[in-house]
Amino acid sequence: MIDALLECACRRATKTDDEIAKLREENAKLREDNAKLREAPEAQVARIRGASAEMQALKAVRRCSGGGAERTTAAELHVGFAQRDQGELFGFDFSDYTTPETLFHMMGHGVDMVPPVRVLDGDWLCARAEELRQCATLEERRALALPRRQELFALHPEAYMSVSCLASLPRGDPRIGNPLPLIVISHMWRGDTHPDPEGDTLLAMADAFNHQRANGRFPEGPFAVFFDWCSLLQRDAAGERTDAEYEAFATAISRMQIWYAHEQTLVYMLTMTPPSWDVGAHTAYHARGWPTFERHVTMINKQQSAKCWANIVDASAPDSEAVVQPPMTVEAFRALLSGKTFTNGADREFVTELYADTLKTAFGLAVKLRYVGNRWGDEDMEQLVKVLPLCSQVVSINFKDKNNKYTAASAAMLAALINSGAMPKLGVLGAGCTEKGSADLGPLLRDEYLQAACTARGIYLLRDADEATVDPADPSRRSREEHVIQAAQSRQKSVGSALARARLKAAGQAIVAASLIRAASWTGL
Repeated sequence: MIDALLECACRRATKTDDEIAKLREENAKLREDNAKLREAPEAQVARIRGASAEMQALKAVRRCSGGGAERTTAAELHVGFAQRDQGELFGFDFSDYTTPETLFHMMGHGVDMVPPVRVLDGDWLCARAEELRQCATLEERRALALPRRQELFALHPEAYMSVSCLASLPRGDPRIGNPLPLIVISHMWRGDTHPDPEGDTLLAMADAFNHQRANGRFPEGPFAVFFDWCSLLQRDAAGERTDAEYEAFATAISRMQIWYAHEQTLVYMLTMTPPSWDVGAHTAYHARGWPTFERHVTMINKQQSAKCWANIVDASAPDSEAVVQPPMTVEAFRALLSGKTFTNGADREFVTELYADTLKTAFGLAVKLRYVGNRWGDEDMEQLVKVLPLCSQVVSINFKDKNNKYTAASAAMLAALINSGAMPKLGVLGAGCTEKGSADLGPLLRDEYLQAACTARGIYLLRDADEATVDPADPSRRSREEHVIQAAQSRQKSVGSALARARLKAAGQAIVAASLIRAASWTGL
């Protein structure tokens, strides 16, 4: 049907047969690309099974060459995917980072295979921690340390929470994306064969949960926990996994970033080295490659509010919000990883690819960006404006923070970016924190060059008064900010004609030179 309509339109435009054939080819390619983006989880599993087969072949080759015990790495998975997808590694969609169904599928819901991921029952985990806390000897503690997933599920199936149970639990505040009561742990491994042989990490988890619960920033009822040692299928004592375990593990590791970057998960980072560990013999959290990756994808686009569940927690500083950094470019992230430690150095490029895809999707396709309470300044703004051009769908950006340190340099950088035509759908820009409910603009938005750039593009400048929610319990009675965002989305759909684009461009030309000069004077360009 689409091809017929396309041919009819081409005939009316007096296209030749060759031109029509070329357009038809392009149309078919677009449909194929869209199909990949909307690929069902079952199809993704089939693709991963193919990658698993390639890894098994690699395993056989290594054995024949006397390679010893097999240890399939994330980098080998990278190779399998790159071969199968001809360079397009994963192809995630924005919904993978916003809808709970993505997480449920990873837990095996609707997928005919061993569940790639299982999540622990948080209450069971805390009870286990309290039992371990009562141990009098090191031997007793080691006996209660959590075993790998395969043994734990066999011995204590009650330690795990089902998909249906998790899906039925009360959700968090809509201001931070209606999160699930699902905590994802980022931590260090003490050794290659067991991350927590004496239970130190388990106790640190329980302490962090109890602290946030006492502060009122924790789910009130049951909750689930993703802890890689007990959530993913691990190797046995000989360093092996069965074929089914390899298949499930490959599925999980190829989508690992989703657990941290997803807007409906709560990430707890155990950054402090436990006192019982020999500090000199263990690499610190911030010097490790995988924890660095987990930390940075966590911060890409989680919405935060001091009045909601804490969704980015640094357990080493439990009384304060984790220091959230702006997303960095892929090149900057690759440079950062060059100084970090990986058990297998080849994993460095693999996690860089995962970061690149997360940045492109979870950040680049976001509709709303909210940087609240981060205490950012000009250097943070400089880092952010380097990645904001990726945001092709963003409609609203809010920099609200009463403790921000932005100067005219930040305003100049934003003005230059807006004048360049980046973020074509942007309709709302906020940077409040004047008096509560004030109709005045925040300090950042008082800059005349930034105001002129926004006026030229038809971008609404958000006041604190616009964010006053009429009734948080009634989604139909939204805040002024939400109404403005909705109106901006509708308006952007209609601003598509060449005449409208030309009018906006002409209006912006009068101030673009001045704003660029102001930005250059600070950045040294």
